[in-house]
Formats: sequence, C-alpha cells, structure tokens
Amino acid sequence: MSTTYAVSATLAILSLGAFIVASMALLGEHVRAVNAADLTALSAAAINATGDGDPCAAAGTFAQANGTTLESCEVAGDRVTVTVATSARSATAAAETAVDAG
Repeated sequence: MSTTYAVSATLAILSLGAFIVASMALLGEHVRAVNAADLTALSAAAINATGDGDPCAAAGTFAQANGTTLESCEVAGDRVTVTVATSARSATAAAETAVDAG
C-alpha cells in the first residue's frame, strides 16, 4: 500500500514540475513577444518620423530580426501600431513620434 502512495506522490510531483516548466516557457514567450513588439513599433515610428521609407516594411524587417513575425502594421499620422507573433504568443505595441520645439 505504501508503494502505491509513493508512486502516486512521485507522479503528482513530476506532473506539477512539468506544469511549472511549461508555464515558465509560455511566460518567456510572452515577454519575448512584448519586447519584440515594443522594439518593432519604435523602429517603425522612427522611420515614419524621418520619412526615409515605409514604416511597415521596416517593421517587418525588425520583427524578423527579433525572431518574430509581423502580423499587422497600421500607420495613423505620427502613431504606428504593430502586432507581432512568436510561435506561441502575440503582442501589440504602439509608438508615436512627437516634435517638441521648445
């Protein structure tokens, strides 16, 4: 009887450990997606501010460089909003350029 309890307890602990590892991996993917979205939005906003190219094309390049895929890009005036995705998560970020003359 005690062997059955020991095996059950061991399986429960292993299952909990596997759940924790999987949760941490998903959290890591979420953080990576959010960081990539922020960087992609900032880079696209910089291109939008200078007028040196297409902000959404630049966003695609930056998203790929960060190991993500650009899902959407919207330019509305000085504001650029992007959504990027990793293999497990997606994240949206926006960046806006503003000129302060004084």
